[in-house]
Amino acid sequence: MGYHSYAHANQPSLSSGQITSDFNKSNQILKDLTGKEFTVWRTPGGDYNSRVLSCVPMPHIMWSVDTLDWKNRNSYSVYSAIMNTGVMVQCCAYAVGQSAQPVLSVNFGAIQRERIRKTAKCALVAAVCIGAAWMSFAMIWPNAVVRFFMKPTAEVLAIAPAIIRRYAPAFLLLGINVFSAYYFQSVMQAGLAFGVSVARGC
Repeated sequence: MGYHSYAHANQPSLSSGQITSDFNKSNQILKDLTGKEFTVWRTPGGDYNSRVLSCVPMPHIMWSVDTLDWKNRNSYSVYSAIMNTGVMVQCCAYAVGQSAQPVLSVNFGAIQRERIRKTAKCALVAAVCIGAAWMSFAMIWPNAVVRFFMKPTAEVLAIAPAIIRRYAPAFLLLGINVFSAYYFQSVMQAGLAFGVSVARGC
């Protein structure tokens, strides 16, 4: 079992007493829970010096390959906010599609083409307006989008506007896409409904 610190603090910034105390506290917890003790350890972030190593009496094991995933952490945070916003856009678009679908289906069965046209037009306008509203909000206040889902760092806020503005037009297309799938289902065009749904993930 490997020890990785008690509070994930930067070990060189701690006093020798703090390092030893954290290790002893963690080791006791592990022993109480499993009856075993740590046998190896690695410092958080791989930060250490000879003083740090002398405080914990066991082999210090470092990684042999750096995945560099830490380099993209801020972009992943922004991407997560974009995906969460996309879910909210889809929920709004689903509401439009689910409201329109029964009306479209009944009128399709009754061969009332004019009613289908009017209902589809109304629902499509609603879907476009919803998508346009979300797109506009993201374009104008990109950092507000990020703040809605997390407490961002300064680094995240610095890169968020460019990333979010690049993705924001997809919110407009997403509303149209979701409604289109409902429309094609309503008028018995299963193949088109399937194709539109698959396109949503592309």
